[in-house]
Amino acid sequence: MEPADPEQVIAIVARKIGEVRARSGKTQAAVAEALGTTTTNYQRIEAGVQNVTLRTLVRIANVVGVRVAEFFEEPEAPTPEAPQRRRGRPRKRTVAG
Repeated sequence: MEPADPEQVIAIVARKIGEVRARSGKTQAAVAEALGTTTTNYQRIEAGVQNVTLRTLVRIANVVGVRVAEFFEEPEAPTPEAPQRRRGRPRKRTVAG
């Protein structure tokens, strides 16, 4: 058995959280509010940028009405490679004029 890549597992779970939430008909803002967090923080969970704890995963499952195990099933859409995080300050955008 090949060892699991943690970044790939995080990406799969994050994508599945987004799929399940969308299927439940809830918005990211509604789930964030139910969790007592900001929409931005919740978006980071679905993007796979924020590593979600089991406690938070259970709370998300309760909000969207599924079993926690569903988050570990294969996503319906293919999972892209784990995103490479860019470090540092974002580049300034210039306005064409």
